[in-house]
Amino acid sequence: MNADDVLAVDQGFVVRGTGPDGTLTLWSPRTGTELQLSRSAHALLSRFAVPTAPSVALSAIPESAREPALRAVTAFVEGGLLRSYGVAADSSGAPRGLFGVPMTTLGHAVTDPAIDAVVVGVEYDAGASARGGSKTAPDALRRVAASLFAPRSDRGMWDPALGRRILDGIRIGDIGNIGDVVQMRNGPVLDRLAGAVEAVTAARKLPVVVGGDHSITHAVVRGILAASEGAIGLIHLDAHTDYFRPARGDWRSSLHHGNVMSWVAGEERVERIAQFGVRQRVDDDPEFGSKTVVWGGRSSIDADINDLLADLPAHLGWHVTIDVDVLDPAYMPSTGTPVPGGFSTHELIDLVCRLVSRRRIVGVDIVELIGEGEGAQRSALAAADVLARTLDAALRPSADRPTGTASSSR
Repeated sequence: MNADDVLAVDQGFVVRGTGPDGTLTLWSPRTGTELQLSRSAHALLSRFAVPTAPSVALSAIPESAREPALRAVTAFVEGGLLRSYGVAADSSGAPRGLFGVPMTTLGHAVTDPAIDAVVVGVEYDAGASARGGSKTAPDALRRVAASLFAPRSDRGMWDPALGRRILDGIRIGDIGNIGDVVQMRNGPVLDRLAGAVEAVTAARKLPVVVGGDHSITHAVVRGILAASEGAIGLIHLDAHTDYFRPARGDWRSSLHHGNVMSWVAGEERVERIAQFGVRQRVDDDPEFGSKTVVWGGRSSIDADINDLLADLPAHLGWHVTIDVDVLDPAYMPSTGTPVPGGFSTHELIDLVCRLVSRRRIVGVDIVELIGEGEGAQRSALAAADVLARTLDAALRPSADRPTGTASSSR
């Protein structure tokens, strides 16, 4: 067992009795197994009532107690009380996509009238200037996402935190990954991504792009603009501005993840870039123009929603780009350029949902997650939760959205 494996309590066990000292007797009608748990062991087991990784479940207990607690978790697995909670294959053994949906093709995804959102993975991190590895993120997210949201039907799933079903009536298709065997910086993979996003947008479906480093957002924006009319805006959540001044010309020679918003701002039909969570210190004063507005650090958390929305013109369609380093490293350790002082997962979800539910959304991407190595599992869990909530806010009908649902307005 790996400390980052996602585990969940086996629901086949029932409580058969309780001792005067708080000891529980658990029994599995399916296997006949009977186990006794102390009060402390039961408290430890309860941390897995919601599927999670041991590294996450044990992070809140004193460090001196973590090693024996991990041994206890291993015993729970061996005893059948905890089971692996991975992404299942379908009846033919074929892999499933994000949130456990069946994999499909781009051609089918854009022609199936029942599909509302299309997931595109991008195995690309040649635009990263620091730590690589974000090309592994798409499959890492797929591995863990079904532990948080894996609907058996179009009704979505009941969310007790919200008191309603999320993604009710929404169907998601996953076309797999775009990438190259040998990476070329700013090469053909970005053109293929722009083409895929253009096809999805033209079919009046929501493109959901899972990167990859942040330079892929330029290709996503190009694809959206190619398939639509009028101007768009970007809701940009990031620890860094990724911006110096609007850039135009040959993006292939100089685009990278640290200047991607300069190239996006250089697109004539990008009218506004609203940035949230920026906190990286820089030597030079930024040259913000009329297109760019910044809610630095944690300033947006307690801001009045009307003040936030005033910087998001209602006539625009909005692409949401989430660099996972907008989260504090305590919640997102597995990213290339972490910066202290960021949002908690709950704070980010709350902010995104407040904004996205009130604007017409034309695309979503999530980038800069490193899907392998220490902390990758719990980082992917956080990213998957943020993505599920973002899609629910983007696709759920809302009286606060200016011109109808995202899917019907593109």
